[in-house]
Amino acid sequence: MDKPTALLRMCAAEFLALFLFVVLSCGSALVPGATGTSISLSFGFTILALGHCFGPISGGHINPAVTIALTAAQKVDPLRCVCFIFAQVLGAVSGAATLYGVMDKELRGCLGSNMVADGYEVGQAFGLELVTTFVLVLTVFATTDVKNLGASTLGVFPIAMSVMVCHIISIPLTGCGINPARSFGTALVAVLADLDCADKVMDDHYIFWFAPILGGLLAAFTYQMVLTDNWRDTSGGLIDVLRNKETSGNTVQVFKPSP
Repeated sequence: MDKPTALLRMCAAEFLALFLFVVLSCGSALVPGATGTSISLSFGFTILALGHCFGPISGGHINPAVTIALTAAQKVDPLRCVCFIFAQVLGAVSGAATLYGVMDKELRGCLGSNMVADGYEVGQAFGLELVTTFVLVLTVFATTDVKNLGASTLGVFPIAMSVMVCHIISIPLTGCGINPARSFGTALVAVLADLDCADKVMDDHYIFWFAPILGGLLAAFTYQMVLTDNWRDTSGGLIDVLRNKETSGNTVQVFKPSP
């Protein structure tokens, strides 16, 4: 059980991480001349920066699907899971509201909200969101596994690259959700601000909750039960790894301290 002050600090980190993630990443989709490639790069490198900043504090989940998957794998306790998700959603909504305020009316569009593209089936969108989130969460587990010493030296770089690749694939079809908090924050503000997409942004919004969560849970099961034997090993959580904590006789160093 986390101490109240420590838990509050972790929640503040998750709030701020989601706030910045929405402002920077979704904002990159609104600027003139934005392309699928430029947006994907922005999402990937933003995760790289935020993971480095907030990883040692909260673990840098920055995504309810990641938090739920880690909770299912017994690496995060249920109370922290609930608090993190609340902080993440609040941060995403705050970020979307800020993005609405700082962008000119002509540039706001739908604030980078996730929607199923015209002509693309709902079932296909659900499957795509599930598979891409599976890739993301599987990468999280592999990168933060203290037994996987080869991956530890790369820090959050593989996670950031998985986010970038998922966006390259999914932006034309769903806008690439893979993060329920980010999807909800922009959609809610779009509805409250009565933007042009307000009448349809919530039509298939359930996809961007259920598919990422299911994809994350499947990734947790696959990594812990199929690819490794880590299911009962609750060591090596994100914070332990990112803080260079010694586990099972091995010191894993993800972020090397400055000399």
